[in-house]
Amino acid sequence: MIIVTIISSIQLGVDNPLRDPSSTYSKMILIIDYVLTAIFALEALIKIIANGLVNSGVRSYFRDITNIMDLFLVLVTVSIHPFLREKWQVYYINRLNIL
Repeated sequence: MIIVTIISSIQLGVDNPLRDPSSTYSKMILIIDYVLTAIFALEALIKIIANGLVNSGVRSYFRDITNIMDLFLVLVTVSIHPFLREKWQVYYINRLNIL
């Protein structure tokens, strides 16, 4: 997953909220963003299935604060992304994923 995080960081670094949203470059960045969000969501789902949600011992998903933060960011990204109409709004919300 570190490779996906690095790719996500690079994608956010080359993105520009002032670029024309209808350009091919912006559309490619948006597709990459969708793919990376799907990968992060799949990671959270796999970790929940593998470790259990709460009462599965020390390795339970919600016993680690970083898992809670990751799930929160994935849920926010997935739920808000379809409703955002302006590219700059997506740009600033995606900055949270680096945390």
